[in-house]
Amino acid sequence: MTIPMPLNPVQVPLEGINLIEASAGTGKTWTISGLYVRLIVEQNIPVESLLVVTFTEAATQELRDRIRSKLVQTLESFETGASDDHLIRGMLDQVSDNIQASRQLSAAIRNFDQAAIFTIHGFCQRILADYAFESSQPFDAEVITEQSALIQEVVDDFWRKKQADTPPWLIRYLFSKGVHPDSLLADIHSYIGKQHLDVEQPVLPGLDELHVHYLSAYQEAAATWQSNQVAIRDLLLENPVLKKNIYQPASMVVRLESLSDYFSTGLTTDEIALDLPKGFEYFTQEKLKSSVKKGQTVPAHVFFEHCQELFNAYVLLVSALVSAIKVLKVELLHFANNTLSQRKRARSQLYFDDLLNNIHQALHGEGGESLAQRVRSAYTAALIDEFQDTDPVQYAIFNRLFGNGDYPVFFVGDPKQAIYSFRGADIFAYLEAQQKATRRYTLNANWRSTPTLIEAVNQLFSRVDTPFIYEQIAFHPVQPAQTQREALTVQGDDTAALRFLYLAGEAPDENLSKTKAMEPTAIAVANEIVRLLGKGKATIGERFVTGGDIAVLVRTHDQADKVAHALRKRRVPCVQQMQTHVFATDEAVEVERILLAIQQPSRASLVRAALATHIFSGTSRDLQQLDEQDSAWETCVSRFYHYHQQWISHGFMSMFKALLSDVDAPQNLLALEDGERRLTNVLHLMELLHQAAHDHFLGMEGVIKWLGDQRQAPNSHDDWLLRLESDADRVKIVTLHKSKGLEYPIVFCPYLWGESQSIQYPANVVYHDPDRNNQAVLAMSVEKGSSTAEQAEKELKAENRRLLYVGLTRAVHRCYIVWGNMGSAATSALGALLPGVSRESLAPLVEASAGRIHVGDADITGHDWYTGPALADTVLMARSFTRALTPKWRVGSFSGLISGHEEARPDYDALDPGASAVTTTAPENVEEGDAGAGIYDFPKGAQAGSCLHHIYEHWDFTCTDRAALDDQVQETLQLFGFSDDWTPVVAENVEHVLNAALPGEPPLSLSRVPPAARVNEMEFHFSVEQLSAHGLMHAITTHAPELANKIGGIEFRSLQGYLHGFIDLIFEVEGRFYVADYKSNHLGERRDDYTALRMQAEMKHHHYYLQYIIYCIALHRYLRQRMPSYQYETHFGGVYYLFLRGMRAGTARGVYHDRLPEALIHALDKTLAEAT
Repeated sequence: MTIPMPLNPVQVPLEGINLIEASAGTGKTWTISGLYVRLIVEQNIPVESLLVVTFTEAATQELRDRIRSKLVQTLESFETGASDDHLIRGMLDQVSDNIQASRQLSAAIRNFDQAAIFTIHGFCQRILADYAFESSQPFDAEVITEQSALIQEVVDDFWRKKQADTPPWLIRYLFSKGVHPDSLLADIHSYIGKQHLDVEQPVLPGLDELHVHYLSAYQEAAATWQSNQVAIRDLLLENPVLKKNIYQPASMVVRLESLSDYFSTGLTTDEIALDLPKGFEYFTQEKLKSSVKKGQTVPAHVFFEHCQELFNAYVLLVSALVSAIKVLKVELLHFANNTLSQRKRARSQLYFDDLLNNIHQALHGEGGESLAQRVRSAYTAALIDEFQDTDPVQYAIFNRLFGNGDYPVFFVGDPKQAIYSFRGADIFAYLEAQQKATRRYTLNANWRSTPTLIEAVNQLFSRVDTPFIYEQIAFHPVQPAQTQREALTVQGDDTAALRFLYLAGEAPDENLSKTKAMEPTAIAVANEIVRLLGKGKATIGERFVTGGDIAVLVRTHDQADKVAHALRKRRVPCVQQMQTHVFATDEAVEVERILLAIQQPSRASLVRAALATHIFSGTSRDLQQLDEQDSAWETCVSRFYHYHQQWISHGFMSMFKALLSDVDAPQNLLALEDGERRLTNVLHLMELLHQAAHDHFLGMEGVIKWLGDQRQAPNSHDDWLLRLESDADRVKIVTLHKSKGLEYPIVFCPYLWGESQSIQYPANVVYHDPDRNNQAVLAMSVEKGSSTAEQAEKELKAENRRLLYVGLTRAVHRCYIVWGNMGSAATSALGALLPGVSRESLAPLVEASAGRIHVGDADITGHDWYTGPALADTVLMARSFTRALTPKWRVGSFSGLISGHEEARPDYDALDPGASAVTTTAPENVEEGDAGAGIYDFPKGAQAGSCLHHIYEHWDFTCTDRAALDDQVQETLQLFGFSDDWTPVVAENVEHVLNAALPGEPPLSLSRVPPAARVNEMEFHFSVEQLSAHGLMHAITTHAPELANKIGGIEFRSLQGYLHGFIDLIFEVEGRFYVADYKSNHLGERRDDYTALRMQAEMKHHHYYLQYIIYCIALHRYLRQRMPSYQYETHFGGVYYLFLRGMRAGTARGVYHDRLPEALIHALDKTLAEAT
């Protein structure tokens, strides 16, 4: 591979095809401006014939400004005969006729409004407009900026046609797997209009034959089951030849119940389920053969043979169905591309992709050479900026127009910074141009960074032969353009521009998981920033460092939130500059809830949801008070009726402004940690909704629908990107992608130890086939480990290396990296360039750097606050203190920790009133006499929860007298104000609950627990020296990381004093004690809505994990005090959260079970007992 020559912008010949590799900070825009001026002066090209193309509107405007300034500067120099700019000085030396040159420059400035400086789409649009006849385009075509409605129309048409030709069983299967028009569109949306992609065609096996075979196998197995259930159960439940650790009786009871349900549904062939029940393989011959004890005979029954046949038929059918879904996606993509083009052409419309595709087709079709000649006659030279972000279609256009070498063309870009593949950019198009270029140049003088930082980055990327994986993308060390620059000095130290903050685990070789490392990384960054901003500690030249000098570069929004939270806790002003649409924010959800309540103020649930938003700042206590005071509720609802009428009478903007003022929304939002961000989002949404109402003549329903549509599928309008709340002297938190092209005095790259991007399989991937000249290929639903996946991962790994380069080249003075043996550091992009992840492995790198690289400890223990810059010498007056102080020592409770209300009370699912309505689609109220629908329709809320709790508290679990149970239930229903009609429904549910299988060893059911072996509503108090969210999560993360992942994150005010609460039920079976909590939460209308995943989501939403941790500590301390021989492993059975509506006799459905590790119990007990 040839090495590019260093570019001399004064001497480079203005001819042929030239490729300029402009490394980060090497003056790309300055070079383009200089070449533009030389073409004006030396070749007398008018501005309207000198084509300049870049890829964004912002870059186009910057180029226009810089080029015009260069023209003015050059003209002044030609008039005076002198210049400080070495390029202009070179031109002065080379040009023989300064007067003629000045005339040409003056004409260029005078006519600069006609300059041909475009985005790529703008250029194509100009060609289509100027040469409509030659390109076979309609003369009056309208360029549209949004085509989502048209795409949806096309997708719906495709689905309707497919439904007509597809058997009902397959349609049902597709819907059961979440395959429907919206999901298909989400899968293929980003590939619509990408005509350069070659789409892999999956093979579709004969579905009908496989389906018939599956149905036949099902019917044989079902018939055998129906006539042999008892014998089959006996063979599996009490068979001594089977390994009990595999065929556990309790587990098999659950599997047999599921099997019975499965075989009872297929009354006709149309009703046969296409999903095997969980654990079906336990009934197959293969599983039985592998599970018998040594020397024993495999249990024999024709049913197991039929199950094996059914299992095999199912595997074949499912494999074929997976292929069928791939085929469906490919067919939709082809249909969408063809149909969209036809419909837009019929309507004389062009979308952005059409501008490129239509020019490409015109240039490469019949008459293409004639069109190319016409364009060449209009543009006699071209400068193509940011060329690394091109794609095959764009490059094919430029190559067709200017690839013959008759005109001077300069392709300018940096393949090391090609990081936008997710937008369609294709590095392989750049590499093709690289091969065809007449001459290749490189810019090798870095004007951005200090010499020590430049040399440190050079050293890092020069450690390996191919740092960017592909040999065609080489790393060429750059030289500092300025050897003397003002220095960054921190407490007198101006060395080590590249600094590693090393984060070590508790053990020397411990690998910190991603979960455990995320927060400490953010803390380390925040503490170092506080140190830098400390008064007098850090200076750049003669001035102090401010927050505005610092940028933190991250990959994900989660990382940004972690850093922002750590900075705000230390009172460091910061701003998140993220490429996020405002419709994807929590504020968009809140605004939609408020508007729905205004549209339908008679619906109490909608009004409650609006009041619970941060905009209204309503709390659960406020809502409870409204429930208790009819007059207050009526006043509240009347306000929503007023907003409804105001919207109709005066429009959206007038109404919403009044609402924000009435509820003190700015004050409510600014009181939150990220309040300025939230308020900015709300005001931005208000403007966009007003604009939509105005532009599209939308009424109330139309505005709400428009908002909902944008929330579901936000488009790519730049106007929809989050606005900055304020960035004055604030630390900037920026994504690596957004930081490209920018520079900051000080940069932190905290999360390079985690891979920047990864593929989540099965996935749709675009890869380049090396056997087909790197043709871009789209493959649907690729599985991990395939050759396609390996090629896609190689390309992604290469892009991650390029993203790393972008991050490390943003800094002017100093770049910080948080590093350690954590996450995927060893296999990350940075890990590939370093000698290792251990601190010791970095020593040779530091030694070879001659002081340019430093490794220090990451500070995760500091708690210093940023106190701000020095205040002016003015008289200040303290504000009056009006807030009531909460004493440090207090009595707390679970409800107090999560809601701030300290009063403990029995938990009757009333902590979050109305929350269950979020997940149910049932009617809000059930009329009396309509109880036949089942326990799912039993009223929801605190009153219903109290009623059900009362029944279980007063009923003998071992009693089987149904008449007595009916009497108890009826009496309780009347006590709590419910209709007697619910008696059979509730009583039947009680029987199901008491006879449900409680997981564990040994298997349990509440029906085995006599009154003497249980305690109802056990009240407890236990002392707490110190309970904090950080200390609690540290113990959980250390000893139960899976539980920590489920919890996610919790925040509450630290507690010192006592914890007080009530445990619904404590019971004892065979010397082991258990905690149980009744939950009447409504998760849905079907049994399948009470799965483990749904229960886990409910547990997390209501912080039940924290609740049962507290309960376990309470019972642990109680038993330790009362039982001299108490041992946790021996006597503590675990926790059951009983979601009553979903429980069924003989099954574990609706039961959430856990048993905390003994190490966690002891750690928490110790944490609560120690003062800090």
